[in-house]
Amino acid sequence: LLEKCQATSADRIMFAGDLVDRGPDNDKCVDLAMQYESVLGNHEDRHLHYQNMEREGKKVEVVVPSHIATRKQLRPEHYEYFRGANSEDGGSCGSCASSGDGGVWRRSGCDPCANGMVSGR
Repeated sequence: LLEKCQATSADRIMFAGDLVDRGPDNDKCVDLAMQYESVLGNHEDRHLHYQNMEREGKKVEVVVPSHIATRKQLRPEHYEYFRGANSEDGGSCGSCASSGDGGVWRRSGCDPCANGMVSGR
């Protein structure tokens, strides 16, 4: 798609969530997104939730086939990327992003005001 759009280094590329669980190469999708900007979606949130549960020593029972396939492909650096995406403090809200020009991209369920990205609303 980037080739078809003839994207250049002068273009701002933004991935808008749900990078995983939708195809055979989840790891490659995240690798590509890591080269640009991303607003994470609920799928990335779900995989972070699974990993957080494991870190807490809780049993994680994944039954959705696409989630099972994704978990086999995701590497530690992908989870770290999810944690830190779009936040200057390393991950306060992976679902909101400042556009750098005063705008904020957000996905449903993310309150940019609560995450310190926008004030005065």
